[in-house]
Amino acid sequence: MDSLADKLQDYPDSVIIKYGFKIGTWFRNRHRFDKASAVYVHVESKAVELNDSTSLCLAYFYLGLSYKNLGIANRGLQYLFKSQALAEKLNDLDGTAQALLLIGNVKKGQDLLHESIDFLARALTISEQLQDQEMMASIYNNLGSAHKKLGDYARAKEYFLASIELNKRYGNGKHLSHNCNKLANVFEETGELGNAIIY
Repeated sequence: MDSLADKLQDYPDSVIIKYGFKIGTWFRNRHRFDKASAVYVHVESKAVELNDSTSLCLAYFYLGLSYKNLGIANRGLQYLFKSQALAEKLNDLDGTAQALLLIGNVKKGQDLLHESIDFLARALTISEQLQDQEMMASIYNNLGSAHKKLGDYARAKEYFLASIELNKRYGNGKHLSHNCNKLANVFEETGELGNAIIY
């Protein structure tokens, strides 16, 4: 990261922020979350210097995501809560919903399932307001997983089916396959083998 900072030091901070996000994405797409987090820390510092709240909110979000992917969940949550708070202050509904969704996802991974469902429900309310079908499908999928972990198979089925319906409607094959596998697992666990085979 020091060499990258050296290469960019002659550029304006706004340019460093712009390309910092691009470089961070490049590392994330290659699962180099350690490198990505280092880039986002640099972007965060530049956003603070410029008093650029929008970029700072995004840097917080990607730091939270990177630390989550590194398995440092609590550190990731610290940044995600910062991102959520700042997005709310900026009246950024999409940013608020995305932060809430990821917080719910992290809480689910920590088996804090009731907390997870609460954050996911708040994200769902906003995504419905935005009519963001892709986000809604992702939230339904996460809610299905949380309810499955709780042993509430009826609710899990409802949410997985809702996610499947949206992903079918919008041709999201990758997520559709993932949803179908999860729903099939629920049917297996409830002894509904005929339905499991269908999915």
